Amino acid sequence: GEMVIDGDTGFLVEPDDEAMLADRMVKLLVDQQLALRLGQRAHEIATQRFTPAAVAEKTVEAYRKAMSQGGPR
Repeated sequence: GEMVIDGDTGFLVEPDDEAMLADRMVKLLVDQQLALRLGQRAHEIATQRFTPAAVAEKTVEAYRKAMSQGGPR
């Protein structure tokens, strides 16, 4: 899953859309409650997704995958 969910944990904008980026930045500066809500929601998801056990499991999976492919040559 994505870490940034548009309107829930933050805002997504197209890379070349400076007007939309400016609009979203102003929205966050003007609406402190919105900024806090997005930040709290992002924190909730991060703490659920990136527990020490989950990070360790993903690390072990990555090592096993690398080893099964023979590593760098």
